[in-house]
Order: sequence, then structure tokens, then C-alpha cells
Amino acid sequence: HNGVTSPPLYEPHRVPLTYDGEVIVLPRDCEEVATMLAALMPIYPGDHASKETFQVNFMRDWRRLLKQHRGTEHIKTFSKCNFQQIADYLSEMADIKRSYPADMKRVEKAEKERLEERYAFAEVDGCREKLSNFCVEPPGLVLDGRSDRLGCLKGRIYPEDITLNLSNDARTPRVPDIGDGKKHKWGERVHTNTVTWTCRWMDPISGRDRCLWLPATAARPRVAGPSIQYAAEKRYKEWEKAQKALDRAKNKEQKRLDRAEDLAFDRAAQAEAKAARRAEAATRAPKP
Repeated sequence: HNGVTSPPLYEPHRVPLTYDGEVIVLPRDCEEVATMLAALMPIYPGDHASKETFQVNFMRDWRRLLKQHRGTEHIKTFSKCNFQQIADYLSEMADIKRSYPADMKRVEKAEKERLEERYAFAEVDGCREKLSNFCVEPPGLVLDGRSDRLGCLKGRIYPEDITLNLSNDARTPRVPDIGDGKKHKWGERVHTNTVTWTCRWMDPISGRDRCLWLPATAARPRVAGPSIQYAAEKRYKEWEKAQKALDRAKNKEQKRLDRAEDLAFDRAAQAEAKAARRAEAATRAPKP
């Protein structure tokens, strides 16, 4: 495979933030984080950003950037920040993009697919397989998972953070240009043929590995790639396990029904025998 793509670098819009009535044009890195929050404005009032944990974590991570610039080091209190102008700008840009004619959207989509073509496939034992994901996560804010991490800033993943899983005879793919003018290189290259991930990196928040996997879809062709065969075998084992569990449940239910039927039959037989004995006793009783 050819590695992974990275999300484009942030392009500043220079729309100001209002802090305690003061209009402030933020530096690029600080503006990027503010824009992440402003993008949540449609769900702002009743969801994540209204929670105290979110606000504390957000300000802690944002302050690390704000303190590096003159003119923003005094921004300390979440409640004094007004992101509405940035939110309005994002909404306006979204409306403009939705109004693009269909031809322009098709051209943009075709160009995007052309640029991603070289990353969209992996070759496994001579079989070309389409990857479902080949892009690392963009920087953003934590919105799910553990509640004590809500609002934490997920930083950008660089090529140096990424480990590639390649066969020994495969060439090392070139590192894509991420647009920062720097020359990057992959963090590590390994050959582990007992797993189905192509790339991995450490999540900066949880500290766990995040992976991009070979496709886990079944295939009908006579010649199937190892990942497809692996997925099919895995699903068959899961089906087999579920089928056995279902058979056990059916057998258990059938035994229960059989016992209930036997019990009902025994009760009916006992009632019939009891009635017969009463009738016989009545015929033998002496007449007065």
C-alpha cells in the first residue's frame, strides 16, 4: 500500500473572537481550536459545550496555545468567550457550498477521488483490495468516550507518528506533502503478517493504538485476498458459535416442552384413573 493521507492544514479565516466585549483576531493555531468549538454551535446550548467538564478541559488545552502569543494570554474564562461570529461565518460558508451547481460538485468530487486513488488500494498476496479508510483523523475536540475527557484537544497526527505495516519486499511509500513546507518521514516500518492493519498510531488522548484495517467484507470471487478470507473465516466461526448457541437453546426449550407435555399427560391420566375409581366405587356401593 501507499501509506495514508493526512487532512489538509488549517486555513485561517481571520474572523474575530469576542472576549469580555473585546474583539480579538486570533493567531492561526488558536483560531483553529476556536473554530472547532464554533462548529459545534448548532448543538452548543444543550450538549457538550454546556458541560463544565467540557469547558474546563477545552480551556486548559486552548490556554497552552493562547499563552504563547501576545494579545491572547489574558483569555482565561470560557464564559467570557463569544464564538458566535465564527459560527455565523461557518454557517455562511456551508450555505455557499451547498449552493454550488451540480457540475461543480461533480468536478470537485472527481478531483478528490483522483488525488486519493493511489492510497485507496492495498495489494495482499497479489490481490488488489480496496481500503475503506486511508486517512488519519483530523485534529478536533473529544466529544465521546470517557466523560472526564470531554472537550480535550486531539492534536494533529504527523507522518512521524505513524507506523506502516508492509511486506519485507515492498518499497516504502513516499510521504505525502501535508503543506507545511517541511520534509517529513514515516515513524516506523514493520512487517507483521498475523494482523490485518496497514497503519497505526497512538491516540494522543487515550494513549491506545489507532489502526487502519484491511477490508472486513466477504467476497464471492474464486480468488480472494487473505484479508477477505480472514474476514470470511472469522464471520463463519462467529456464525458457527451462534448456531451452536441457538441449537442449545432450542434443545433446552424442547426438553422443557417435553417435560411440560409429560407432566400434563400424567396429570390427565391420573385424573382419568381417579374418575374411573370413583365410578367403580359408586357401582359397588350397597343400595339402601
